[in-house]
Amino acid sequence: QWLDLLAECFGSKEYPTYVEDFPIWREARADTVRLVALRAQNVVATLGMRFAEIKPDRTRVGLVGAVATRADARGGGLATALVEEAVALADRAGVKTLLLWGEGDLYQ
Repeated sequence: QWLDLLAECFGSKEYPTYVEDFPIWREARADTVRLVALRAQNVVATLGMRFAEIKPDRTRVGLVGAVATRADARGGGLATALVEEAVALADRAGVKTLLLWGEGDLYQ
């Protein structure tokens, strides 16, 4: 359901599925967190966060992407709640900087 929501929100003619454009989200990884909001056991909002180090000083950051909400669930604060949870998870992991990861006008 997670990938279906991403395809619904971000699919394009060039990349019919979101993970073709951003393959990092295809598989679960130790440095990646997937958060979802459920309604009646269906994924209606999602957020992905990957932890990385920026050189030269190896500063740890959280790269936030794959933020999406089904059209019929928008406006209810679900994405906001997921972002707040991502901030809390990053803080517990000692990560103080989060960066929104996307292309062009992906997030408006």
